[in-house]
Amino acid sequence: MERWGKTWKIKSWYATPRDQITLLKLQHRTLYVAQREAPPMDKCRACGSCAENQQHLCECDVMFNEYWADLLQLAVATGMPTPQDVPTFLLTGWLGKDAKGNERVISNDHAGIFFIGWRCLYAEIVRSRVDAVRIDLEKALKRAVAMIISRIKAALSFWKSRVQTTRYQRRSFEISERRRDRKI
Repeated sequence: MERWGKTWKIKSWYATPRDQITLLKLQHRTLYVAQREAPPMDKCRACGSCAENQQHLCECDVMFNEYWADLLQLAVATGMPTPQDVPTFLLTGWLGKDAKGNERVISNDHAGIFFIGWRCLYAEIVRSRVDAVRIDLEKALKRAVAMIISRIKAALSFWKSRVQTTRYQRRSFEISERRRDRKI
């Protein structure tokens, strides 16, 4: 029970509320997928062999190899622990148990990568379905990385401008201790 309490509290300091919608819909099982369409439109846009449902978006080998593996590699390179069960992690943000047996979920620093990742993947799925073409996962990955970089730059420029505007005032603004140790 503790696992789900922690997964509902996942937030990000640089992802916008619009970025977070797709993963939240997935967690609430309200994400519209092709499974609800009539055949042959109900097939996965990446592999073309399985019915596209919410769980398949995390378990599809083509999507994992061409999309999720690179985002996971990015997150692990920036300090996120490697998830024990990747499909469960992609659906919920649950990393597994640590050495002491405590439940771990993704940190707020790394959650933005997957909020934006889900947003870009779902946008590409919808585009491929509307245009009746095969999904371009490379395009989705490039868009996700570009959005992650732009969101982090925007968040950091906010703090920079806040510090600079009060630099010569009597009560200058300082970034609090808890916000200084961002991992990304």
